[in-house]
Amino acid sequence: MGPDSVTRSTAVLRAALNWGHLQEYISTTPHKAVKRAKGVKGKTNARNKFTMRQCAKVVKNAPESLQPILSCMFFCGCRPVGARRLQVKDVDLSAKKVWFTSLKGDTNEEYSSYYTTISGDALKFFKAQVKGRDPEEFVFTTKNDLQWSERNLAKAFGRYRDAAELNAGWDTMYVFRHSVITHMIKQGMPAAQVAEEYGTSLEYISKNYYERDDKLARKYSAGLTL
Repeated sequence: MGPDSVTRSTAVLRAALNWGHLQEYISTTPHKAVKRAKGVKGKTNARNKFTMRQCAKVVKNAPESLQPILSCMFFCGCRPVGARRLQVKDVDLSAKKVWFTSLKGDTNEEYSSYYTTISGDALKFFKAQVKGRDPEEFVFTTKNDLQWSERNLAKAFGRYRDAAELNAGWDTMYVFRHSVITHMIKQGMPAAQVAEEYGTSLEYISKNYYERDDKLARKYSAGLTL
C-alpha cells in the first residue's frame, strides 16, 4: 500500500468512526482515543492559536458598535458573512438553533446553509438581540442601523485591531471561527459533528485542524484488508 492509499484509507476510517459515534453506534469518542496516540493533536498555527478567554477579551474591549456581531462569531464560530446576513427569523430560540447561510461576498448565490446549537450565555445573548424585532430585520447592524457590508465590517475591525494593538495573529475576524473550532476539537467533539455544526466538510476539518502523523496512519491502515 502506497502513501496515497494510506491517506485515503485513514480518512475513510476516521470518517466512519466519527459517523458511528455521532449515530451512537460507538459509545466512546474516536477523537479522544486517537488524541491519546503520540503525535495527533489539533494544530496551533497562527490562525487558530487563541483561547476562548483571549477571544472573549477581544470582544469585550471592542467598540460598542462591533461588540454584538463579534459576539455572534465568538458564540457560534460562524463566518463573518454569516453574521452579517443573519436575520431575526434565522434565530430559533425554542429549538436553540441559529441558522446561517454563507454567501459569496454580497451576491445572492447561496452555497451552504447550516445551524449551530446555542445554550447558556449564547442563548441569553440571542434572546436579547431578537426580542420584539421584525423577523425580516438583520440581527446585527451598524450604529446607523444599516446592514454591515463586507467592506465596512472589515474596515471597522481593522481600525479596532490597530488602535488596540492586537496580536499580529488577529489579521481577520476569521480568527474567531478557527479558535472556536479548535477549542471544540480539543474538548473532544467528534470531527464529523464539528463539520456539521460549523458548516464545513469533514475533509477540511481533518486537513486543517489535525497534525499529520504518517506512522499512526500506517498503523491504522494496516488493519484494512481486502
